Amino acid sequence: MLRTRVITAFIGGAAFLGLVAAGGWPFALMVLLLATIGFLEFARMDGRPVRRFDVVLALIGVWGLVATPLAAASPAWLRGVLTGLVFALFAVPVLTAGRIRVPDVAYLFFGACYIGMGFAAFLSARLEGLAGVLSVIACVWATDTGAYFAGRFWGRRKLWPAISPNKTVEGFFGGLVSSVAAAAVAQTVGGAFGSLPLAMAFGAAIGVVAPLGDLMESALKRAYGVKDSGRLLPGHGGVLDRFDSLLLVFPVVELLTAGLR
Repeated sequence: MLRTRVITAFIGGAAFLGLVAAGGWPFALMVLLLATIGFLEFARMDGRPVRRFDVVLALIGVWGLVATPLAAASPAWLRGVLTGLVFALFAVPVLTAGRIRVPDVAYLFFGACYIGMGFAAFLSARLEGLAGVLSVIACVWATDTGAYFAGRFWGRRKLWPAISPNKTVEGFFGGLVSSVAAAAVAQTVGGAFGSLPLAMAFGAAIGVVAPLGDLMESALKRAYGVKDSGRLLPGHGGVLDRFDSLLLVFPVVELLTAGLR
């Protein structure tokens, strides 16, 4: 199992970073594909057939949201996509005469926003520059790695056992320290954060938000009784299992960055 995880991580990580570095349309298409697979995993967790009308509508909404950073007037485009998605989805229970309920489409609307906006922020970060997006990814990966080793060697107190029994308080702080350190190194090498104090502040924010994103997806899987969101990545699960932290981190980083401008 460990060997499979390592091989998948090495091959998948190399391909992923290669496309992030390439940027442009290859990167945008990768993001769109990941968002598509991630949303279909989300729909399947609740037993939604992929061909169902409301699932297709919500998926179109995901595509629209992911494409917003490429639009000239992104805020107006975003409002249009969300407005259209809301009206289209909530017309479905009327058109299907009760076969599809409002809670069904509300679940899909949440999924479209969660996945579509998360991957849109990822795409937007890459459009801002390579150094910034790689710095954020490095902080997220450092958080995961630091939390794993700190939890393994010093973990005693459970962080949130009802959702994720393996996470510990010590692991959380190990991930937080690792994220701050990674941000400091990234600032020294690439200067993406602007200054060292600002880099450390961003690293601390990422060190808190990344495990929260992981816990959110863990809570969702536990609610629907599934171990992994999918089986695309051997030893790692699905797209949502690998990108759950980034889906929350990139929107938060985008918000913090906008607040500093």
